[in-house]
Amino acid sequence: MRFTSIAMMIILSIWSGGCSQHAENKVQQQVPKTSLVHGTPSKQGAGEVGMVAVVKKQVLTGYESAPIGKAIEGYHFFTKKEWSESRNSKGTFYIDVTGWLDASTLDLDSIKEGVAARGVQIKFVIYENGSLSVVMVSKVEAKTDGKIYADPMEDSKAKQVLDRIYANKKMAF
Repeated sequence: MRFTSIAMMIILSIWSGGCSQHAENKVQQQVPKTSLVHGTPSKQGAGEVGMVAVVKKQVLTGYESAPIGKAIEGYHFFTKKEWSESRNSKGTFYIDVTGWLDASTLDLDSIKEGVAARGVQIKFVIYENGSLSVVMVSKVEAKTDGKIYADPMEDSKAKQVLDRIYANKKMAF
């Protein structure tokens, strides 16, 4: 009787272990291998999807010399470029690109005020009819406390920023 009880426990242990291992394999097989999220705002690269990729291929009126992405990615004064997308409740898409400039754009007073990095942010909008425009250009500053501040520019200054990006000329603030 004792032998039968021990044999039953061993058989049940083997059987339940096999079932749980089979269940684990089944669950792992159901996990999708690709992201199902529309766009990837924090990481854009060669396999871009979403509206960032759409904007990068567009040409701005008045700047027909290159698509938006080629001009911004080719601007050699940006030390880092960050692309992101968002969508409001009405379905309008906004694409932001922040280009961080090298430290030479910082003067001594800015450094004393805690500015650690400076750059520009360009906000594009894609309207429901598919048209695209720049709706805002801002000067951005990252402070030593970790906060980032954005200061929208007037239209004439915003145009100067775009002119410099497309001409690959250094910006001055």
